[in-house]
Amino acid sequence: MNDSPRRLVVAAEATSRPSSGVDNWAPRGPFQQRDATLVSIGMTFSPDVVKAALPPNLKPIEGFRGGMMMTLARQGFMLAPFSSSYIWFDIQDHEGSSGPGRFICRSFGSHSADHGQLGLLACSLPLAIAESAHQVIVTLGNPQAPKLRALLRPANNWTPCAGVENCIFDGSPIHPALSISVVPWAAEWSDAAPERVEFLAPELADLTPLSLDWASIGKNAAMTLGLTRAIWG
Repeated sequence: MNDSPRRLVVAAEATSRPSSGVDNWAPRGPFQQRDATLVSIGMTFSPDVVKAALPPNLKPIEGFRGGMMMTLARQGFMLAPFSSSYIWFDIQDHEGSSGPGRFICRSFGSHSADHGQLGLLACSLPLAIAESAHQVIVTLGNPQAPKLRALLRPANNWTPCAGVENCIFDGSPIHPALSISVVPWAAEWSDAAPERVEFLAPELADLTPLSLDWASIGKNAAMTLGLTRAIWG
């Protein structure tokens, strides 16, 4: 079985220490997430898109690969229920035990705990994952006018596995420096066939992949978010 679909990309975009402007309300990590469903889709992107998005200190791996990760955690410590979606590019160096480091080029998230939507993110969007034995349908955004839709066919070859992902963020109100977030995780994973991914929003059109390379689905997942440090100023 191909190990690459089992890589988990979860970025603690909302869990590291925020800037002073949001310091009065933002919760503190690290946070445990559990009872989570994960959908990971591997993609190949245009070299021009990847090169334009990466900071000068980061270099893409050969093949300009990356993908999208969708997480829906039903339980957890403080930051739950929680959903997040991320588009990433594989980069050289900064490997975790699960594979290459990931540069998070676009992130979306929301949660329904005390603080409502995660307005700290570039765009807070609801995520829905509809599961059955034969298909998984992912909808990002308003169901009547979604930003993204994906359809996967699970192989149902569930295997327990665990690892650590290293996720890299560029400067933002939350991460003023280039930062790395270390995410330990465990889940039951199954391979899946990525039958269709539709980037429906104009602001995502430039990230439309050249190909869909692999997919996987995780269930009964647990992870820790918020272990973040700056790597360059």
